[in-house]
Amino acid sequence: MLRGNTVAVFDLGSSSIKAAGGFYRKNGSIKKMATGAVSAKGIKNGLVTDLDLAAQCLVDAKDHLAEQLCKPLESAWIGVSGGTVSSCVAQSCITVEGPDNEVDEFDLRRAAIAAEVAALPHRREALHIVPLFYTIDGQVQTDHPQGLFGQELALSATVISAELVQTQNVLRLARRAGLQVNGLLYSPWITGNAILSAVEKAKGAVYIDIGAEACDVVLFRNGAAQAVLTLPYGGRIIDQDIAYGFKVSPAEAEQLKLGMLAAEQQALPEGSPEHQPGQAQPEQQQFLNEIIAARIAEYLEIILRGHLSQTPLSSIVIAGGTSSWPGLAAIAQTYAGCPCRVIADSAVSIADYNLEATLAGLFQYCLAQSTRNSYNGERCSRVRTWLTGNQIEKASQGRRD
Repeated sequence: MLRGNTVAVFDLGSSSIKAAGGFYRKNGSIKKMATGAVSAKGIKNGLVTDLDLAAQCLVDAKDHLAEQLCKPLESAWIGVSGGTVSSCVAQSCITVEGPDNEVDEFDLRRAAIAAEVAALPHRREALHIVPLFYTIDGQVQTDHPQGLFGQELALSATVISAELVQTQNVLRLARRAGLQVNGLLYSPWITGNAILSAVEKAKGAVYIDIGAEACDVVLFRNGAAQAVLTLPYGGRIIDQDIAYGFKVSPAEAEQLKLGMLAAEQQALPEGSPEHQPGQAQPEQQQFLNEIIAARIAEYLEIILRGHLSQTPLSSIVIAGGTSSWPGLAAIAQTYAGCPCRVIADSAVSIADYNLEATLAGLFQYCLAQSTRNSYNGERCSRVRTWLTGNQIEKASQGRRD
């Protein structure tokens, strides 16, 4: 058994649970890695619908990962998407309390928690607070305020949050599977932030993840996430279209789609009137192509010409199982008028291990969070308690002034 710190992440999807874990040294380098995926049950559109079924799937994924690492897993990060996730822009203002009025990391954490408290109703919980910019004493606007002198620190941030019905049930799911949760993560934001280049995020880019039950959209501008959007559209609707068009069951429709996405000639299932064993059927392939194209075009029109119609974009990145369709990039470029690339089949190498690009982004984020020096939970808890008391009213009053 290898000794050392372990980091593990489970990405909960409606069709599969993907996992990655490994041993890491103090400097963040990887000793050993393991990956895996299992079919998901009891999860729909990012929401836990059957705790027992979902817990068994997560236990299977955990055991598979632990078997490869030769070590039991007791804690992990959990990635979520779809469901009730949304974003809003929040502001906060606090008094700098560091020595000599120097802004330090503790002040940044206080400002972030104040923004969360001010922006979110009781039924929602923050997943990430993404700073857009800071303002010191109403005069100096900066992205890096640490070390600067000031008496008041104002923060403008994008708060990515979800309803408690989503987050709390995921926590219950993890506990049922025997896992302590290090943190809940919004997978599309982390993946998009890792895959998009700094130039793309500065000029304006959108990351679209088309999953089985939901479509997650993250808009980046000026180097940070500006907005998050989740839509109840995904690959399952395309399966229903194929099933209706070919008069087959949903399971057979999915097999037809998978064959198409693998760029293979796929005949209709045995027993259908048009089926001819051993003979390729290009007309059926074309019909399947048209069904997928029509639904994908509808998704992109809703996103790009509906929700993002007033947003100039420099590039689009599309991920998710449905993004494997060969004609996706061309259609997206037609609707957006900017370059588009698909990362469905791309892989990233980490310590000589090849991971899917989306899973690699999650793992690298969790590794960085696990190895960085941060304030302990007790101190952060005291900050939250302080901010939710009378002092938050003073902070809000300072912001209004």
